Amino acid sequence: MKNAYELAENILKSKPDKNIELKSSDSFASIELYGTSACKKVQDTEFCECFHLENESGTGMITLYHVFPGIDLVYNDIHMEYCNKEQKPASSVMEINYCMEGRCECVFEQNEYGYIAAGDLSFCSLKKTGHVSEFPTSRYHGITITLDFSMITDEMKRILQLLSVNLEKISNISKTHSFTIIRANQSIEHIFLELYKIPEEIRYGYIRVKILELLLVLTGFDLKKNNSEHVSA
Repeated sequence: MKNAYELAENILKSKPDKNIELKSSDSFASIELYGTSACKKVQDTEFCECFHLENESGTGMITLYHVFPGIDLVYNDIHMEYCNKEQKPASSVMEINYCMEGRCECVFEQNEYGYIAAGDLSFCSLKKTGHVSEFPTSRYHGITITLDFSMITDEMKRILQLLSVNLEKISNISKTHSFTIIRANQSIEHIFLELYKIPEEIRYGYIRVKILELLLVLTGFDLKKNNSEHVSA
């Protein structure tokens, strides 16, 4: 059995697998969140991929990082009125969104909806068909993190356990309600603000550190004691 140092070395030295969505027709790919609005890949580097978004309401750009097995991070720069979410249901996936600037309204079935504004954080289960994201100001800047619990490797789980990260507790956030919102919270907000201040030469490593920090904070987070709202779509 590998020791903790060997496990960490294997994880941290691994290169992002940008073709993971090609391994199985049933696998989840973060780019699916943007539906038909995701027009084309415009940049592909060692650590990230950039995609151009476009529909009749405007354009946008997203930058996708494959951070760890089963964990992606996306920078969203959107100047559109809406973005279709037509991804197939993915029962093992949680979508986390942080709003840096603008406003995003998520419209579910039966006219249920929730919104996030600057500083807010949302958790969304993808166990049902995708919702539509609307941007009333036609401007939205923020970060999306997807956790595909079925794709997080045993090695990665062991590393997270050593760091006291409880994946089961985190996944439970979106099991009771389809959409949960945490209004601006300092303990979480600083993590995302720092993700906008990273020098390019250390960006990928820094993103990995901040993702681990976020998972640890969410492990100890008590929704009942904080300003949270829910939508049971």
